[in-house]
Amino acid sequence: MSAGRAWPGGPVSRVPALLQAPGARRSGRTARPPAPPVMSRRRRAVAVGVTVALMANFAAVAGAASAAAPRPGVRATRASAYPGRVPAGLQAAIDETLAAQPVTSPAGVTLAWGRDGAVSFRLDKGHSGNFVLRPESVGGARPALFSPGPFVFGPAKTTEALGHGASAWYKTTARGFEQGFTLAYRPAGAANRFSIVIGYSGSLRPRPTGPGSLSFFGPAGPAMTYGGLRVTDAKGKALPARLALGGGEVRMTVDDAGAVYPVSIDPVIAPSSASVATFTGSGGEELGSSVALSADGQAALVGAPDAGSGNGAAFLYDASGGSWPTTPTATFSGSKGENLGSSVALSAAGQVALVGALAASSSNGAAYVYVESAGSWSATPVASFTGTGNEELGYSVALSADGQAALVGAWEAGSFKGAAYLYEESAGSWATTPTASFTGSGGDNLGYSVALSADGQVALVGAPGASSSSGAAFVYAESAGAWPASPAASFTGSGGEELGSSVALSADGQAALVGAPFAGSQNGAAYLFTEADGSWPTTATATFAGSGGEDLGYSVALSADGQAALVGAPAAGNGDGTAYLYGETAGAWPASPTATFTGSGVER
Repeated sequence: MSAGRAWPGGPVSRVPALLQAPGARRSGRTARPPAPPVMSRRRRAVAVGVTVALMANFAAVAGAASAAAPRPGVRATRASAYPGRVPAGLQAAIDETLAAQPVTSPAGVTLAWGRDGAVSFRLDKGHSGNFVLRPESVGGARPALFSPGPFVFGPAKTTEALGHGASAWYKTTARGFEQGFTLAYRPAGAANRFSIVIGYSGSLRPRPTGPGSLSFFGPAGPAMTYGGLRVTDAKGKALPARLALGGGEVRMTVDDAGAVYPVSIDPVIAPSSASVATFTGSGGEELGSSVALSADGQAALVGAPDAGSGNGAAFLYDASGGSWPTTPTATFSGSKGENLGSSVALSAAGQVALVGALAASSSNGAAYVYVESAGSWSATPVASFTGTGNEELGYSVALSADGQAALVGAWEAGSFKGAAYLYEESAGSWATTPTASFTGSGGDNLGYSVALSADGQVALVGAPGASSSSGAAFVYAESAGAWPASPAASFTGSGGEELGSSVALSADGQAALVGAPFAGSQNGAAYLFTEADGSWPTTATATFAGSGGEDLGYSVALSADGQAALVGAPAAGNGDGTAYLYGETAGAWPASPTATFTGSGVER
């Protein structure tokens, strides 16, 4: 951990305005450091001795960070540095000394303690600039303002009382820092929903990248992320939550209907470019052939269709305390060469998993639903959907946010016409026959890719073989409880680009991202279509074009709000592969990506 200052001149005299004393901000004058407490020579000597011991402990922890797992707390504490009881009169001096020292996590993110409950974050390498967060209020329609108390440096984390039954806390992780909030009771005036408002400032500017995440951008692109938002009540129940930006504020809104207090809110600050976890396969199982994430990014489902000599498997990993395990929380195993894990999908809460097995029953195909109950996953599926006629059911799968609607593609149905089937759960039971069937024609390969809106009422289905492989994608929309057989919108490709090879939908079903990896002699492309006033355009709102035969558009994903697009290009760099992140700004999509993730060693 760094023992240096966060800014030249010390933590008070030349810090950003948000971190200065309240009086200095109002008057425009620079605050002076508070006068030190008057102590006897003996007490001053003891205070210096304790401080030196603490700083030695900080250095020891920092030196070991690269060789061992990080300590759970954001800094060493008086308990570890001074084994006896600290005299009450020295506590203020010790805490003031600790608060003056910034802390650096193993991932290279530095946290500096400020005034009025504010904290500043900066990335040590690759980017300049910082952002400052200050808790401001909590509540419903009439929020209560926080009155942050001093930081208290404990063995597991550093905390500060905010008032109104709320406290904030910070601790290091391998990724960066956890910033958490604990609410002892439901905020006054909150009716099944409350918000915590955090003011932000600094040179790094935030942009939303999903319902539970933000990215802070500098001149060189995204520097840090603020996300992985996870909210749980006293019984461990996950509560729906989202992040929003506006007016210099970050607003975390939590739906707490039926919640048992206290409630914990736990976002993570980490470098944008950091790979926070790596899951590796073995024995030629092709781990990573399909992947899915929960809405809060804390649960990952990864398919390995060639595991067990082609039986296949899917592995579920759960993050805890900002860290990912190296062994899966749950394993779903296939049999009889069915290639389980050909496709995967997760519900928003990460408690329902849908896994495709396209080779089941001699390529008739199948898809299986697994459900977490009381914190554990059953190895036996709660529902099985089976195909017929070698249609390869399960080639693609999608789930609604609540995990109660499943869309399953069968691209070889009807001699490659293709089909997609919608199944729905009712009263805890899944129907074995589909609620709706969408069928292709000719050699459409309908069902090669599928996507569902969060409410399960809009379906997007790709048909890359349509019109002699020019391709197409079709939007189907439920109306008054029924699904029309004809699509509400059709997007058509040209020139053999195989439009519809990949598809994604925003949560509200009003933005569609469609990949065409063979566009421009396999340079590839991805097209974004946006619905307005109930009508879909026939031309794309935005086009992302590839180059150098990289097959851009082979895979696509959209954030829930439809303002961030991730597009895969597996042939880039002679097969090393690349993924590009594009972000909407002020209603427009720049042609250049905001971030680029590159592979190596022909990993595709």
